[in-house]
Amino acid sequence: MTVIVVTGATGIVGNGIVKQFLQRGATVIAPVRGDKKKLIDELGDLGNSQNLHTPSFSYGEKEGAENFAKWVKETVGSIDHVFAVGGGMAPYGPVSTTTKETLNWINENKILP
Repeated sequence: MTVIVVTGATGIVGNGIVKQFLQRGATVIAPVRGDKKKLIDELGDLGNSQNLHTPSFSYGEKEGAENFAKWVKETVGSIDHVFAVGGGMAPYGPVSTTTKETLNWINENKILP
């Protein structure tokens, strides 16, 4: 069983990634901070898949990330791949107009090692 985590699953890119992996039989964990219904509705029949997990976690803070990790371990054991396609860079503007300093700050502060 391949286990995939997709952050940003309610967005256009994340939703497409979730669909592709569910269609291929993977177990997909799509943590959501808001309304799960939007994601499930957009996935159509795949939204009812037993391979889709949509836990509610605010994983942007240490405590939430620790709770999410504990949930993953208890629910599926381990993760094979993570697709971090959630927002977070949008407030900085288009890449074409973003300064080198801002990109360096994003790289150092928004991307996990």
